[in-house]
Amino acid sequence: GGLSAVGSPSRALRRRSSSGARAEPTGPPHAVDDRVDVCYGETAEQIKMRHRLREQLAEEGLYQPWLDNNHALMRFMRARQFHYDKALAMLRACLEWRRSRGVDTFLSTWAFHERLAVKRCYQYSHHRTDRLGRGVYIER
Repeated sequence: GGLSAVGSPSRALRRRSSSGARAEPTGPPHAVDDRVDVCYGETAEQIKMRHRLREQLAEEGLYQPWLDNNHALMRFMRARQFHYDKALAMLRACLEWRRSRGVDTFLSTWAFHERLAVKRCYQYSHHRTDRLGRGVYIER
């Protein structure tokens, strides 16, 4: 079963047991949480490594606001099997790539000059949210 417009999210998450009866969800949906050590089961050594990465990037003047959460640093650490030097090199390469392509400044400098022409040809709007908090998109 999918999620209907009036159904609850928990109803869509329920699974059928082997007897055919609906079973309750096995756990909460994945949510963004700063307690990465709880979510991902980081060891004390891995937590220290994350702090060390953060401090090293700050010392080099490379620390960015989007890195200011445990999940971002954890992705780089896991990608390099928790090897500090490899994770740091990967982070530096990523930050250089973002800088060279202007990724972090793109939205602040981008202008959609054709917006009014597009709006005249393709009428659309966003109208509040439904009962589950999802945006309602209307095409005319």
